[in-house]
Amino acid sequence: MTVLAQDSGLGTLADGPAQAIPAGPANGHPGSPLHADGNGGDRCGVSIAGQGAAATASITDTFTQRFQVRFDECARDGSARAPAILRYVVETAFSHSAAVGYPLSWYFSHGLFWLIRRVRLRLDEPIAYGAALDVTTRVVGVRRFWARRENLVHDPAGRSVGGATADWIFTDDSGRPNRIPQAMERAFPVTPARTPPDRIDIDDPPGHLTPSLCVVPAHQIDPLGHANNAAYLDLFEDALAGLGLDPQMRPVVYELEYLKSVVAGDTLERFVWEVPSGAAMIGHGADGTTAVRACRHSVVRPEPI
Repeated sequence: MTVLAQDSGLGTLADGPAQAIPAGPANGHPGSPLHADGNGGDRCGVSIAGQGAAATASITDTFTQRFQVRFDECARDGSARAPAILRYVVETAFSHSAAVGYPLSWYFSHGLFWLIRRVRLRLDEPIAYGAALDVTTRVVGVRRFWARRENLVHDPAGRSVGGATADWIFTDDSGRPNRIPQAMERAFPVTPARTPPDRIDIDDPPGHLTPSLCVVPAHQIDPLGHANNAAYLDLFEDALAGLGLDPQMRPVVYELEYLKSVVAGDTLERFVWEVPSGAAMIGHGADGTTAVRACRHSVVRPEPI
């Protein structure tokens, strides 16, 4: 039986008790695998809902959380911005962790945290304001202090509208990699990955390019004290109009690699330029080190036969 639970209003990171009520079938495509390209997906088990978000989980397999696209997450065309979908993906991972016994409070009490090192976000079509979206996540690889999640973004009927692959690094409170505890590995049983984490291949920005200076605002800082992952995608999209590109164009693929955290008040040198597949961004900290690398690929739909 799938169960729907109402949390304490703090979202799925809350540790409080939940009131369970029966719910209907979790997926229109039961038993289909969640492939590396984000197609397919199955879900079963426990469902958690709060503040407009519902979720289903299997302790040993997948976890699905439902979101409703808010007005403030949409652009002028009335469809969701890419950073909003990335935030859904990240939130679903935290919710999955809480569902198997590792809520946010566990990480703070142990001084251990998961940080995203790299993410590839695929958006197939515009997603309108008010639409219900499910994000189904699955841990597909674990190795020492690294883990990979595949995420399917789909409507409640199971139709895919996007997906994301995220490489996470397990760290201590200073940001140094830390070995994943064996008990945590057992909570997400997967075959150890043989493939190393990917890296984004981006050339240096053109020599004539003058960077724009961006001060990291306090409202983009997350509970760990640094800019959240989607904030860098906000920064990237804000510069696309200057290249004559529409941030809301779909289909599209974003790739981001996070190399150094930044905090409120830090100044980033943002380089954004056109590349054959779309656009690229590199953000340098005040000391000249690279904080983030990103690229945006336009996807050409095949012509109908």
